[in-house]
Amino acid sequence: MNDVEIFIPGRESAEADGSLQERSEFLTTVEELRAEGLPILVYSTDDQPEAFTACEHVKDMIDVSGEDILPITLLGSEILGVYAYPTAEKMRRFATTEKDTPRGPSNACAPGRGSAGQGGADGTGEGTAPVGRQKPAGLAAMLRGPEPNAPDIGARRNLMGGDTGDGLPTPGGEESGR
Repeated sequence: MNDVEIFIPGRESAEADGSLQERSEFLTTVEELRAEGLPILVYSTDDQPEAFTACEHVKDMIDVSGEDILPITLLGSEILGVYAYPTAEKMRRFATTEKDTPRGPSNACAPGRGSAGQGGADGTGEGTAPVGRQKPAGLAAMLRGPEPNAPDIGARRNLMGGDTGDGLPTPGGEESGR
């Protein structure tokens, strides 16, 4: 089975945005799934704020989009959902999915993260050690900018903005030979 990690807003945040009832129903569903033996891990901004900075995926997404992106659902190092609480069916499927490709645990599973009944797969707050920092991908990578020591890809031109630099056709003129 796979540890499914869900990062949720705290009680006060849920109360402020009107999702307190949905949060409560979600937590009840999680307890039912845990009783079935499924490894569902929940991190709340109230109870485990350190998990939100320890897990690079979650930290990067919150840095870019703010806490409005919560809840975030992770399976190992893979982000499975944002902005919505997963249903019982989805959590059950995520926890029991067998994949051929190995997944590393998220950094939030580091020993000492979480609390009893919330943090670790065995309910002790213990988890697996982090594999290492994952690089952001997609929009988060674009917003972050180029990595240090990245290869130089040369000069770039904004063709959408009407750039007519050297080697590009000029409006109403001949193409320059390049």
